[in-house]
Amino acid sequence: MFRRIILSAALFAIIPTSTTIAQSDTADAEALLKELRTPRPDTVPYIFDVSYHDALEAEGRGEQETLSSAGSFRVDPSQPAGMRVTLLQAPEPDEDGETDAQFTDLMATYETEDLEELAGEFWCGSSKAKTEEDATLPASQRPTLNIVSRTDETILFGLTPPEEFVLPEELIGESGLKRGIAEKMARNVRLYRELDTRSGFFILERTTIDKPFKPHISMKVKAMDQVTVCALTPDGSGTYAEELTLNQHISAALFLNIKRQYRVSVSNLQPLSVAASEPASISDDAAAPDL
Repeated sequence: MFRRIILSAALFAIIPTSTTIAQSDTADAEALLKELRTPRPDTVPYIFDVSYHDALEAEGRGEQETLSSAGSFRVDPSQPAGMRVTLLQAPEPDEDGETDAQFTDLMATYETEDLEELAGEFWCGSSKAKTEEDATLPASQRPTLNIVSRTDETILFGLTPPEEFVLPEELIGESGLKRGIAEKMARNVRLYRELDTRSGFFILERTTIDKPFKPHISMKVKAMDQVTVCALTPDGSGTYAEELTLNQHISAALFLNIKRQYRVSVSNLQPLSVAASEPASISDDAAAPDL
């Protein structure tokens, strides 16, 4: 009975994020980024593996149910769309014999014909890429950048949304939620980006909430924390999204509590030049990733 409600709650993972923090002068933060910004590559010169794990727990009215799914695939950017992704481990079908739609969608994301779009999925992005991305927004919708803290090697930035925050129509459609609910959620989350001052690349992005809030009369978000950890590629050309984790705790109608743990990781990077002379082999670890 929980399956439909659980999957609906999972939609919160794709809500766009913003913040309400301000720790230092915006001009200082923007000036600093101009000095440090590093261009992000628009291609992916690696073959790599993607591992996926999603677990949902629901409890309410004396009933408890757990759903879990795991799988992996290999991506070869040198191949044409339709031949780029190789399945390594397929998720087990559910009790109704259906496959995991989110895993299928994830594979389709990497199978895209647009190589720049593929690069956007692989690379974490640089300070330049993020600054230019924000600059494309109308002035009334542009987030304010602030320095939260800094060390000799890193700087932690926070983004503050405009007072009259409005989500673009295309993002509302992707979220599957009504505009009022989606915008209320976007105003209650906090977004942080950590920059490596030596390379000019972002090494971490985190989305979280300071306290529980109710986006809807029948739903309460008790906890949410999404972290993308970025790692420098072997050739130092940029940082890639090595691991994305999402932890959520949501309460809904019928005294239902839902907890979700979601993880996608990238591993086994092989330079395309090397892979071309030595065909990639599926290792034991890749065939059965430790999830």
